[in-house]
Amino acid sequence: MEDPIVTKRQVVLLAKNDLYSQMQGLLSASGWQPLQTVEFEIAKSLGADHNIHVGLMDLSDASPAGIDHIEALTASNHGMEWIALVTPVMLSNPALCRLLKLRFHDFHTLPVDA
Repeated sequence: MEDPIVTKRQVVLLAKNDLYSQMQGLLSASGWQPLQTVEFEIAKSLGADHNIHVGLMDLSDASPAGIDHIEALTASNHGMEWIALVTPVMLSNPALCRLLKLRFHDFHTLPVDA
């Protein structure tokens, strides 16, 4: 009996190329096909155009001003569940913790384990 054709689930990965290269293999091995961009507006378009409802967002370089910007952008994106990728040190930032609570389905600390 042949194995059925497995369709990979798609995920938007909003991350720089160095993190993308790390995540691509991990995601593919788990049955996910990452679509990568470094721009939030493109990430939203990818989600809408491909009917993707899951996104991973690298926040490791987020500045205090960037946190406000991310909050505004994620507030307007209904239908996409975001998972934040953060460094452990970032979790001591109250503004970031508030953002994670309000706008993200979950978070994972970097580095991502295999």
